Amino acid sequence: MKTLRKLIYRDTISAIAFVAIAFLAMFFFFDLLDEMGDVGRQYGEVTYTIWHALLAVSLSLPNHLYELLPIAVLIGSIFVMARFAQSSEFTIMRTSGLGPWLALRTMLVLGAGFVVLTVLVGDYVAPAAERMALVAKAKYLGKTSTTGATGAWLKEKSAQGTLAVNVRSVRADGALRGIRIFEFDNQGRMTLQLHAEKGQVQESADRWQLHNAQSTRFVYSTSASGSSTPQLTRETSAQMEWPTSITSEMLIAAVHKPDRMPTLELFQFIQHLKATTKLHKSMKLNSGARCSIH
Repeated sequence: MKTLRKLIYRDTISAIAFVAIAFLAMFFFFDLLDEMGDVGRQYGEVTYTIWHALLAVSLSLPNHLYELLPIAVLIGSIFVMARFAQSSEFTIMRTSGLGPWLALRTMLVLGAGFVVLTVLVGDYVAPAAERMALVAKAKYLGKTSTTGATGAWLKEKSAQGTLAVNVRSVRADGALRGIRIFEFDNQGRMTLQLHAEKGQVQESADRWQLHNAQSTRFVYSTSASGSSTPQLTRETSAQMEWPTSITSEMLIAAVHKPDRMPTLELFQFIQHLKATTKLHKSMKLNSGARCSIH
């Protein structure tokens, strides 16, 4: 039985690998054709060469492999079983003692192995490669990375409470656009709104340089009835510095689509969204003020 299992495993794995490589080669060719339109472009002192295009296309292969593995396993298994039946090899295996349940168990073990491989590729290899490709594209082409209409959201702890940071777009050189910063105290009340048209990440100094910044600070005072009433103070600055530990690479990583996140990161992302929703509800209940975020 061990010889029969080795024969089935060897032929099936070889057929699946052949199908997967054929599909990957086709997708590699099509992706490379799309990248050729950017070859020769210059961003700053960097020229996007064919080697950069090959790097970007190669980093997209794990994502294609994750999508193609189930199809490749199905096609490869059917091909091997059909070949065994056509050449009467399966009949010989049956006469040698390979019963239906033993054959089914053999295929189930093989299928379970490919399930584990698919999970590993989809949860670890593909997301890491896609993030590397995203950073490389932004670095060599200067392309702006966005996440649709809302931009990238990050959360940061501060001495006064919690910060929610939103950036509409980010480039690899640290140039930012559409910056919105919201600060909440430990009671969930909004204490600061900061809007800036554009900015620049200064990673060496752990701060952002903001341009055309408009800030609104909320100072809460308790009235005789016990309710908290906020007093608003608005300021406008042509340039201002905002200390933060958020780097441009962290912002680019935040651009990563939720459907491409690993399972653990997706769970953490869901928890983050739930915590943000609770924070906003708590802010509305405790402040007693109507604060609309535009």
